[in-house]
Amino acid sequence: DITMDEFNNHLATALGTDNVDWTEYYLQEVDPIEEMQEFLKWVEEHYYVGLLTNIMPGSLDAMMERGLLPEVHYSALIDSSEVGSIKPEEEIYHIAVEKTNCRPDEILLVDDSRSNVMAAEKLGWKVLWFDDFHPSESIARIKRVLEFEEEDKEQA
Repeated sequence: DITMDEFNNHLATALGTDNVDWTEYYLQEVDPIEEMQEFLKWVEEHYYVGLLTNIMPGSLDAMMERGLLPEVHYSALIDSSEVGSIKPEEEIYHIAVEKTNCRPDEILLVDDSRSNVMAAEKLGWKVLWFDDFHPSESIARIKRVLEFEEEDKEQA
């Protein structure tokens, strides 16, 4: 409901400092999971890839410009700061269904927040929790599920 300048001013006041640039601070702290970035290239070869964010205004574009997100084609980008809803609010999942033109049961959400995963599952999405402390294990689990889905498609 407020601009980034207003947010930065409020945060600076709360911290007792002259100024804050939240976006710059955030971008400096982003630590991409290289294994996941590589894995998404494999995923892109077999599936559509979308991105559903909880992010501050302008941060998504800045992350893309700095190469902090996987360089894949995103079939759908749902930027919470643009749609006015965040995960796990039900509305953002409805927006994603509409933007992707998919049924909820055709969408697999991989997220590192259990509350986000639970909210999506409640709405009929397929979900997997991503443990960012153990990315290799999470990626292996995702790949097993996707390969199983791929086998089902081929048999149909």
